[in-house]
Parts: sequence; C-alpha cells; structure tokens
Amino acid sequence: MTHPIQSTIAIAVGIVIGLAHQIPIHAKECILPRYEVVTENLVNDHNQQVVELLTRKEYEAAALTAQFAIATGESVLGITHPSIVTSYHHLSQAYRGSKQYDKAEATLLKLIQATEAKFSQESRNLIPVLHDLGDLYFEQGQYDKAEPVYLRALSLLEKTSAKTYLSEIAPLEKLIAIYTAQGHSSKAQQFTQRLNTLRQQFYPSK
Repeated sequence: MTHPIQSTIAIAVGIVIGLAHQIPIHAKECILPRYEVVTENLVNDHNQQVVELLTRKEYEAAALTAQFAIATGESVLGITHPSIVTSYHHLSQAYRGSKQYDKAEATLLKLIQATEAKFSQESRNLIPVLHDLGDLYFEQGQYDKAEPVYLRALSLLEKTSAKTYLSEIAPLEKLIAIYTAQGHSSKAQQFTQRLNTLRQQFYPSK
C-alpha cells in the first residue's frame, strides 16, 4: 500500500516539473531568482518538519518528508546547496534511526561525492558529512571503517581557520574509543594527549 506522504510527493513533484516545462525560456530567466528563493523556503519548511519528526522518533515519516524536500529542491538549488545538504543529513538520520544503515551510508556517500565534485576533496564542506559517516560506522561497531573517516575529518579541520573546540573534540573522543576497543593503547594515549592539549588551548585556566 502506498504511504499517503509518498502520494503527496509524487503529485507535488509532478506539478512542479509540469509547470517548469510550460514556462517560456525568457520568462524563466526573469523569475528564476525568485523561484529559487521560494524553493529554498519550501525546502527549509520541510527540513523543520523533519526535525520535529526525528525528535518524535517517527523515522518513516521523517525519511519521506526529507525525500520530499530533496525532490522539491535539488533540481533547482543543487545538491550542495546548504538547505539540500541539510535534507540529506536529515534523511541519513532517519535511516540511521530506523536501523537502515545501508541506506544511511549510501545517502552520505552520495553527498560526499557531490561535494568533492563541486568543490574539492579538501573542502571544509566535507567535515560535517564525514562526521556523520564516521558516527554511522562507529554506531555499528565498524571501527576499521570509522577510523579513516574521522582521521580525514580531523585533517580537514586542521586546514581551516574555522575550527572550534567542539568540532575537534567529537572525532578525537571517538578515535580514542576506537583505539581503546581495538587494544591500540599507544594510539589511544596519543590522541588522549592531543585532546588534553586542545582543552588547554581553548580553556587555558583549566
């Protein structure tokens, strides 16, 4: 049986595509900026709905709403637009919450590939997506997969001036946990020292 939200998605996307084909080219050039703004606002509204659904652990509805946001906005704004990136993040969280780990992984890998293609493999825009992917692997106990992802995120963080204590502490703590679980005490100690140094940098009085 088709879910009501799925039917809504299909109808809405069909209407948008149909209307787009009916607009003359010269008119599209005039209204495109406004259309992008309207689309962005619509995507943001859906993103907020997804947050509420995720909070209530309604993962199926959250995934469908995130898919709706992506279907509505990706063709207009592009996959690397912040609002669409947020939609993909929410979609991966919905899959993760419902234990659909393969779908969550595929969603994040698609976003990583698109970001690399749009910007570069050294883009700071990759950092939050890498964190999500690392957390996904960590949650499943796939430490061999999580480790290089967290290390890459840390490497990119070191190259940006926008790094913060919170942005660095999470992957460091996860790496310490990974190395401890694997019995790599020397590596765990190395990253523990790095974490302590970081704490001193941001909180020198402590």
